Amino acid sequence: LFTGKIQKVVVSKRVTDTPSVIVTGQFGHSANMERIMKSQAFGDNSRMQMMMSQKTMEINVRHPIIAELKKLMDEDKDNEEAKDIAWLLYDTAMINSGFDFGNPKDFSQRMFRLMQS
Repeated sequence: LFTGKIQKVVVSKRVTDTPSVIVTGQFGHSANMERIMKSQAFGDNSRMQMMMSQKTMEINVRHPIIAELKKLMDEDKDNEEAKDIAWLLYDTAMINSGFDFGNPKDFSQRMFRLMQS
């Protein structure tokens, strides 16, 4: 689902209040460093992608949103509502962790679909 966005998803032992967070490795770029790099005039977008750090999404399996998402995915792996929830978890984790979350239009469309369901 998050191909090219995050390297892996792991169960967190340290996240307690939120459903998920985005972290980088010990030698990865911080959110602030990524913003600085994006602001530079790189002509080659593939070079920019290569310089971005690989991110890990840590999930809190005790959080009710994660539990509900698991239930929805167990019932139907192609459930569009579950996919929207997963993407919103990613987007909000990126925002909370200080990273650029990508396309605001996609974010708002997912949010509107969930509000209507």
